[in-house]
Amino acid sequence: MCANVPPLPHSTTKYQASACLAIGDPQVSDDARRGRIYVWPDGVELPGVTTIITRGLGLTYDSPEAAARGTAIHEACALLDGSGDGSGLDWSSVPEEWYGYLHSWEKAKKWIGLGPCEIELPVRSNRYGYAGRLDRVSTLILVDLKSGSPEPWHALQTAAYLEAWRETIGRPRKFCTRMSVYLRENGTPAVQEHEDSTDLRVFLALAQVYHWRVATGG
Repeated sequence: MCANVPPLPHSTTKYQASACLAIGDPQVSDDARRGRIYVWPDGVELPGVTTIITRGLGLTYDSPEAAARGTAIHEACALLDGSGDGSGLDWSSVPEEWYGYLHSWEKAKKWIGLGPCEIELPVRSNRYGYAGRLDRVSTLILVDLKSGSPEPWHALQTAAYLEAWRETIGRPRKFCTRMSVYLRENGTPAVQEHEDSTDLRVFLALAQVYHWRVATGG
């Protein structure tokens, strides 16, 4: 953890993702050659969605400090949602300068009408060879939380997550609106819905390139 980033928020109330995955919760490791890898209890190892996209597009990750801040804000939002009434988060563990991000999420949930949902749900696609962790998904809405600026490739992420979720629950034609919610320090979120039907095809092309490179060393 970077020196300027406080420890992750904590609480006596532990949130958990749904147990709908009979195969269990994966461990995550970082491999110099393959990038971020999800290692599942049944032995399957799959690259993460963001690894496939960033390597395929030649992008770089955020600075370590920004990444640590984003992870902590995600954790705080999960704790905020985990108990259903906000009591899962110990606000005293959250730096005041992050309050705006959490208030952004509280507003966004009302704006988009997000009801009961899965929180930080691990999903994978054996068919296409990738995995990830959904921030939120309900029966009709899939949400990816962001604490940074909008990027075009964020639409590819939500398309990949949706496809993996469909495969995970065994409903390949399940409709779900996908969107990114950008949490802001000023407390006002921005919501971007992703509607381009080509997003998944673009992501799957990047996944093919990724697996080709890993297999051939290219």
